[in-house]
Amino acid sequence: MNPRFVKMLLAVTLALPLTVNALQLTQQQMSNVTLSTAVVAPREAAAIISVNGTLRADQQRLFRVSPVVDGLVTELNVVEQTTVRKGQVLARLRSNTLGQAQTDYLEALALY
Repeated sequence: MNPRFVKMLLAVTLALPLTVNALQLTQQQMSNVTLSTAVVAPREAAAIISVNGTLRADQQRLFRVSPVVDGLVTELNVVEQTTVRKGQVLARLRSNTLGQAQTDYLEALALY
């Protein structure tokens, strides 16, 4: 970019009033304002911050896990918010439906 153009652009920019996006208050409004300032300085951040809000699960990272048969959960190996890996046993079920299906399968194999 041309240095003369940059200097001219800078001079014009500095000459413009700095009230773009500014808020103008009346005397009455100014008398109602309580404003304090402080010097910016490094300090330790708070360990706990209390805020109001709504917590929602990221729907793109939410997965529903459900068994393909009915049954009773006899062992639960993970709880909510636990990181799991592929192939990890999450729970164990006792299922009469599954037991009967396995028995029927084994009987069918024995016959043929």
